[in-house]
Amino acid sequence: MELNRRHVWAAILLSCLVFWAILIASVSAVA
Repeated sequence: MELNRRHVWAAILLSCLVFWAILIASVSAVA
């Protein structure tokens, strides 16, 4: 079963964006 690479990259980019958004929000909350 072959996964669609576009969907895989979209999921990776989305998770990275969510991770950075949470990280920046927590840093700005502490600062």
